[in-house]
Amino acid sequence: IKISNLNYGFVGLGEWLGSETKGIIGIVDSNFNLLSKNTKSGYGNCWYKRIVLDSSGGIIVAARTNTIGTGFDGLLIEKYDFNLKLTWQNYINLDFRELDTYAIENFEHPLALVLKSNGTIIIFEAANWTESDHSSIAQLTISNKGDLISKKLYNTRYFSETPYDVAELNNGSYAVAGAVNDYASNNLYSGKSFIMLVDSSGRNTVHYFGKEDSISKLLSVKPINSGVISLGFSDTDSLSNGLDNLIVITDSLGNIYPNRLKIGVREDINKNCKLDPEDSLSKQYLIFVTGPMVEIKFSSNREASQFDLPNGKFTVNIRRIDFNSQWTPCDSTLTVDLSPANRAEELNFLVSPSNELCNNIQIGISQPDLIKCTASDFIISIENKNIRASNPFYLDIKTEDGLEFVSSSTKYERIKDKQSFFIDSIRGGKFNNIMVTCNTSCNVQLGASHLFQMEIIDTNSCIQTNVAEYRIDAYCDGSYVVFQIYNHLNESTDHKVYYKVYYNQFLFYSSISDNVTMSVKPNGRITEIKYPANGGTWRLELLPDSALSDKILASASLEACGTTNLNAHHIGFRNNINSYDGPNRKRLILTNSTSKSNAISNSFEGSGYYHLVDKLEEHECNIRFKNSLIRDCKVITIDLIFSKNYDLSTFRPVQFCCDYKVALSEANTITIQFIRSTQTAIPDSSDEFNFKYFITPFSTTWPDDRQDSYFTIIGSYYLDDSGPFDLRGTYYNYSVKVDQSMDSSKLYKENFYELFSNGYNRARSFYIINENVYTICQSTDFNESGQVDLLLYTSTLDLKLKNIKPIQQSDVSGTYYDSKFTMSKELVCIFLNNKDIIVTKYTLDGDIVWSKSFMPGLNQEKVINAKLDIDEIGNIYVAGNLTGSKQAIFITSIDSSGNLIFTKNFKNKEYVSRIIYTNSNALIIVSQNYNSFPIFNQPYTYIYNLNSGDWSGFLLNALGNSNDINDLIPVENNYYIQINEIESPLKPNGSRVTPSIAKYDGYGHLIYSRIVKIDSLMYSSFSSGVYNPADNHYYFVGYNKKPNLTEKNDVLVCCTDQEGSVLWWKSYGNINDESGLNIRISGDKLILIAESIEGEPAYRYQPIIIFCDINGNPVNIVDRKDKKELMSVDLMPNPSKNVLHIIVDEKINLESIWWIVNDAGQVIKSGKLTRSIMDIDINDLANGTYYFIFPLYNRTSIFIKT
Repeated sequence: IKISNLNYGFVGLGEWLGSETKGIIGIVDSNFNLLSKNTKSGYGNCWYKRIVLDSSGGIIVAARTNTIGTGFDGLLIEKYDFNLKLTWQNYINLDFRELDTYAIENFEHPLALVLKSNGTIIIFEAANWTESDHSSIAQLTISNKGDLISKKLYNTRYFSETPYDVAELNNGSYAVAGAVNDYASNNLYSGKSFIMLVDSSGRNTVHYFGKEDSISKLLSVKPINSGVISLGFSDTDSLSNGLDNLIVITDSLGNIYPNRLKIGVREDINKNCKLDPEDSLSKQYLIFVTGPMVEIKFSSNREASQFDLPNGKFTVNIRRIDFNSQWTPCDSTLTVDLSPANRAEELNFLVSPSNELCNNIQIGISQPDLIKCTASDFIISIENKNIRASNPFYLDIKTEDGLEFVSSSTKYERIKDKQSFFIDSIRGGKFNNIMVTCNTSCNVQLGASHLFQMEIIDTNSCIQTNVAEYRIDAYCDGSYVVFQIYNHLNESTDHKVYYKVYYNQFLFYSSISDNVTMSVKPNGRITEIKYPANGGTWRLELLPDSALSDKILASASLEACGTTNLNAHHIGFRNNINSYDGPNRKRLILTNSTSKSNAISNSFEGSGYYHLVDKLEEHECNIRFKNSLIRDCKVITIDLIFSKNYDLSTFRPVQFCCDYKVALSEANTITIQFIRSTQTAIPDSSDEFNFKYFITPFSTTWPDDRQDSYFTIIGSYYLDDSGPFDLRGTYYNYSVKVDQSMDSSKLYKENFYELFSNGYNRARSFYIINENVYTICQSTDFNESGQVDLLLYTSTLDLKLKNIKPIQQSDVSGTYYDSKFTMSKELVCIFLNNKDIIVTKYTLDGDIVWSKSFMPGLNQEKVINAKLDIDEIGNIYVAGNLTGSKQAIFITSIDSSGNLIFTKNFKNKEYVSRIIYTNSNALIIVSQNYNSFPIFNQPYTYIYNLNSGDWSGFLLNALGNSNDINDLIPVENNYYIQINEIESPLKPNGSRVTPSIAKYDGYGHLIYSRIVKIDSLMYSSFSSGVYNPADNHYYFVGYNKKPNLTEKNDVLVCCTDQEGSVLWWKSYGNINDESGLNIRISGDKLILIAESIEGEPAYRYQPIIIFCDINGNPVNIVDRKDKKELMSVDLMPNPSKNVLHIIVDEKINLESIWWIVNDAGQVIKSGKLTRSIMDIDINDLANGTYYFIFPLYNRTSIFIKT
């Protein structure tokens, strides 16, 4: 660093002593004569890395240090005056890994340091250096006296990112440049380079460059204008060809502009332009490039030369030199616009020389509207510079194959006459050469043509981000959702864009499918589009006018605009018309039907159509079209797009005006084709026809997803005193049907049914579809093949068993791990078998649709864990863990037919507990690290972006020894709350367990993390939670122990605000261990689902339901704690079923006699008890009051048949 007009200061590595290093600080004069130096040792290893000039005088230096063998290293911060006299010194213990020996020997342990104007020191460095640890980039904030103020960790994709330099930007953010160093394999020359941007709020974004198997490092970074420029090196070809300089330029958001300009010369086009054979081609042409921050001169031959350019407009001059003074110098000028809206991966220009008169006509080509690698309006400018003609002359503009771009030749009459031509709507990829020639009738010789060629090399690899010129404003005018689109470019022509419309997160209309573009007016003029304000969420996205790109230019959403019936279900329409000769999409208009109130309520030209259905009745639609538009069409195709509420298998055509075909084309789409024939043609005299159909919505699991008057809770408990490991015991499923009014008179008692008599089977998951309950159970009995059976139980909503079917059959081997139903109501289960995951799809009846095996380990590692989720179109995502030579987290994606989409492995070792597909087209991986001594359990949330392929991890940095993830719950506006449990030392009473929460957005960005501290509780945990949009509060349920840790658990319910601050908490206890499992909100009441555990060693798991007001005060508690006198007599679920459901305890022996006695005291029905849970048919009994009696046990229960 320059410290005065005469002297310079430097720092580095001074001596290598074999077992330790010494750092050096030195001062040299302008001739580099050493004036003074200091060396530093005594810290084991000391290596000065950075030197900065302090505005208050002197220099500040930073060094990495460590004592060999301690396992951790530190940071040495010092200040010296210009004579190297020490002003202050401070050593900071970082608790990071010690300096890696290989890294030291290869001089690879950098620090990135910047000194702020207020004297604060900001340092970025790699926190860990071995593959076995989770590495992070650390940001250290240090005072102007060397004291550590704060330390913050940023998790990155590869966990081996190394910062080399940092710059502070004008907006208060930081840009960090560095490289991904593979220290585990002792290969410092492999991996990508990166730039990490950290905004003023501490949120980081990382951009990577290069390939994983190549060399790429960025060593310095400086702010320029509104972005940064970073310098380094890379091997773009191979190491044998040496290293190239690497220049990366970004804007303030990190968007990269890798613009490459190739310029070459072709002399074979114009035979009139003579070349001197004695001169080498490298001397024939000089190329001059001028523009912002760059001025380049170089010569070119026939081979194309190339170089990288930053952002801006550049002028490229190609000049043919007259070495023998026999030829007139010849200029051809190209204007290259590489502004943010006009960037491309690569532009090629080939320019031919002309004859000695070519300087009289100057021809240029520019591309002012290169938006996201899509060529649009090209401009050709032609200027008459010095031609005096006796008659007007003309220039023809043509492509190389003779296709004219202008319908007529252009007349030039005067000197300095300049005209421009717009070549409209040229789409991406290569277009033909453009040739400009003089009309042969001209009596002035102009020479031969100038040829320009432009080619987009690879549109798929272009860097594509939002273009700032587009803006969308959205508002509701009461009847409509209005989107207003602006294009602020100062131009004379409209821009063409594709667009997509979403309603309640479902794709409503895509103009790409119909190949229809929207014209967006320039100069800030408004382009407007409207949709009905029916209470849903509408979203508009603009996309480039290119079928090769699906990136978003701009987007806007408007939520809950207007009102709608809460019981309404949504049906969307998209349409097209196919002509006889092939696809010929034309406008099809759906209109409202006056005869049905629930038909289409609005229609809009050129977009999709929507209507609401609030009754289970026939639905009617009218289609209006102009026969003149579809005169040659033989098939009219209509797509009905249904929301998740609908059971597409119940779709039934009722009335159609002509022949038709119906097919299920997608997971949520019914396709209808109306077929014109000579017998049943659509009448030519009418431009309208209609059709009717019937479809049924199906229910979902919880009350916030369904509109029924009750909901059902299902779980499992164990009912045998012989011990939890005795296979004679039996697991029972229980169900509690709860009326949402919370009226205890409408509360159904628990209903039980036996799952399996000769073993026990615990319910793993359950679903409610088409008024049936589907329960996936796993038995502990072994079948003939030595495997554990997986059973599919089908029952009614009142839990009357309909069918039991083993679904893990002989051709599906492996251990069951997870299951889920698709939107098309097919069951997907995953099994693990050594190195393979087996994915099997079943029908609702348990029949196999397909079963396929996949090996997620790229090196055939063993699979030890797997979880799954399914998106709305049926794609299956499996995440889990690999063990063996390379432990890793894997993600395997499979389409709905069982075809592999991709498999990815990541160098992370946390145990995966959940995978969630979000509507941000990303996967959230919830995982746990149990082996990070001295921190025993660490929760990690990873995000895999399905669009970009980015993988990023987020550690909840809670204070404590143990951090367990208990749940991840969706909350408002695509945000998620992660519920954790942390353990911290608390002397002298041992440890303390406290719940904590972390909030993320749908892309995995951490919003905050909080310890939910309830001061009076020593040991507490949250199991689940729910968000209440009515008061913007979170409600959590779990359990707590009192200060005396020998006491039993109590149910804990807690309310926090959106920042995680506790508003209130309540605890409900009894004589048994009781834990809250789940929580739901119904109106202004809370429903807590809990479990009571009693009996040692024979545990009984019994359901408890606690009804509370919104402040947590109990209204009613329903449980089954008194099992000593258990006898339940219920009609299932009302007298019309004609079945009496009996449950008794073990004190009533089997074979005991039972009676049914009428009001007159007569025994009218009797029998023997054959099972502890049994049904008795009472269909033959008349209506009236009856008594069910065990006469030997003096047990009596009354029931009424009506």
